[in-house]
Amino acid sequence: MEILLKYYPVLIRILSMLLSAAIVILFYITLIHSERLKKSWERLHRQLNQEHVLRKEEIAKVKQLQGEAFQLPLTERLDVLIAYSGLQNKLPFLNGITYLFFNLLIVGGVIILGLMLSNINLTLITTATIILLPYLSMQLQANQHYEATKKEFPTFMRMISSFSKSYQDILTILDASASYVGSPIRDKVSIAVIKARANGDIRSAMKWLVDNIEYKLFKDLIRALEITSRHSLNYADIVDQFMVITEKKNASDEKQKVIVNKGRIGILVMLILGVAMFYMVIISINGSNSITEGILVLQATVIGKILLGYMACVFLGSMWYMIFKMKIKD
Repeated sequence: MEILLKYYPVLIRILSMLLSAAIVILFYITLIHSERLKKSWERLHRQLNQEHVLRKEEIAKVKQLQGEAFQLPLTERLDVLIAYSGLQNKLPFLNGITYLFFNLLIVGGVIILGLMLSNINLTLITTATIILLPYLSMQLQANQHYEATKKEFPTFMRMISSFSKSYQDILTILDASASYVGSPIRDKVSIAVIKARANGDIRSAMKWLVDNIEYKLFKDLIRALEITSRHSLNYADIVDQFMVITEKKNASDEKQKVIVNKGRIGILVMLILGVAMFYMVIISINGSNSITEGILVLQATVIGKILLGYMACVFLGSMWYMIFKMKIKD
């Protein structure tokens, strides 16, 4: 309780900054929906989308030349993350460019308000929060979608094999099969089927489906089915082959999972030891068992601030690596 009272003014300032950010967002939304600026917004949105399409075409050409060695630029990595997280289904206008555009607008407003309040530290904290929270949220959502796709994929294949005995149309087979599985397969397949039926372009719709699901075996299956549909081959034979591949992949994943979990345990042990050593340093510097007092003492010196910053970077970096990087590869 004493700690809460001690940092009460700081918490109030942080909440004020977040409230200011919310006001800035509402201000921009009001501008967008006002009749006077609606046409300007639509024109800007159209230009951003045109640039987005042209950029994707150029990158696709370069990627075809360079192959697996090609590294996607930031805007394209954001495109992929937005698609995999499912956020684009809720906000169709959102892509890498518009995401960065809105972030810059909001962060710019927060920085201006922070300078007006003459509090640089809180401005930096609030800005970092606004930038990182949506990104982390998309990462977590994309991971959840990946695991859900992996779990539902065998059922999806069995349904395709079953319905292929009664239907020849690939869209009918996919649509019927998707109704027996959960999101994101059900939602993404339904959207792809609607796209294909609306414009008659099955290949483009299947490409959209491949680009919006992260699981590699799912991508390969959809590509194979699309090719099969053009040559009137047997869908069941293709699915049977993928079932065998999936069983082998799942067995391999279980072995990888053991290795990944051992790595995570090792990192956690190192973090715990690091925290223990940090606590011992605080005790030796401050002469008391209070972590709060020790941190305040360190904050009073340049070396102490560097040490605190280093420890924070190591801890956050390790957590980031464990959550987002230490996962089973396709």
